[in-house]
Amino acid sequence: MNRRKTTSLKWFFVLIVFEMIMANLAHPSTPTLIKQLSLPAYTFGAAFAAMSFTNFLFSPFWGALSDQIGRIRIYIVCCVGYALGQFLFGQSLTLTNIIFARLVSGFFIGGISVTQLTYVLDVSPQEKRGINLTIEAAILTMASAIGYLIGGFIGEVSIPLMFGVQVVGLVTAGLLMGLIMKDPISSAREWRWSELIKTSNPFSAFSTALNKLSIWLWLFFAVVLFATFGSTAYEQSFNYFIRDQFNFSPPTTDSSKPASVSWVSSSIQPSPSGSFVTPNLNGRCF
Repeated sequence: MNRRKTTSLKWFFVLIVFEMIMANLAHPSTPTLIKQLSLPAYTFGAAFAAMSFTNFLFSPFWGALSDQIGRIRIYIVCCVGYALGQFLFGQSLTLTNIIFARLVSGFFIGGISVTQLTYVLDVSPQEKRGINLTIEAAILTMASAIGYLIGGFIGEVSIPLMFGVQVVGLVTAGLLMGLIMKDPISSAREWRWSELIKTSNPFSAFSTALNKLSIWLWLFFAVVLFATFGSTAYEQSFNYFIRDQFNFSPPTTDSSKPASVSWVSSSIQPSPSGSFVTPNLNGRCF
C-alpha cells in the first residue's frame, strides 16, 4: 500500500478541494440555525471568533507536532477532530454549547490549515514554492465557494442532514488523504513535550520576526491585516443580516453573493500574499 502512495500535488490539490467543500457546508445555514434557536444576534460573530481564537492559538502546536510525526497523520487526526466539532455544533441548543463546539472545531482546523500549507512547501522545489502556494490559495477559495453553495441547498432541505453530510465528508477527507498521499516526513524524530510546548507558543513568532522581517514586509502584513479585518467583518455581518432582516433561505444566503464573484474577490487576497512573502523570507520559517 505504501508503494502506491504519491506526493503528487495534483492529487493533493484534489483531496484538499474535497475537504474544503465539506468544511464550508455549514456556513450558509449557520444564520438559520441561530435564528431557529432564538439566540442573540452576536452569536454568529461570537461563534466565528471562538473558532478563529483556537485556530490561532494552536496552529503552531500542530505545525511543530507535524514536524515530528508527519503531516498526513496530523491531517487525518484533525479532519476527524473537526468532524467531532461540527457534530457538537449540530447538536448545540445554547450559546454556551455553540461556543464550545466552535472552540473544538477551531482547535482542529488549525492543524488542517497548517498541514495543507506545509505539505506544499515540503514537496515543492524552492523556485516553485511561490506559484504552488498561489495555486493552493486560489483553488481553496474556489472550493470554499462551492461548499457554501452546496451546503446552502442541503441546509434548505434539512440542517441536521447538512451536518451529517459534513461530518461524514470530513472523516472521509482525512481517510482518503491517508490512503493516497505519501508523507514527506519519512521518519519520526526524537522530541520532548517541553520542547514541543516551547515551539508551540503562538506569540513567539512575533518576537522572532522583529529581527528577521524588513519594514516593507511589516507594512505588507499590516495591509493584509486591515484587509482581512474588513472582509471578515463584512462577511460575518452580511450573511447574518440578510437572514435576519429578509428571512432569506440558506441557498439565498450564499447565492446572493454569486460564487464567481466570491472566488474572484477572495482569491485576490491570498494569492499575492503567498507569491510575495515566500521569496522575501528567503526560505526562513519562524
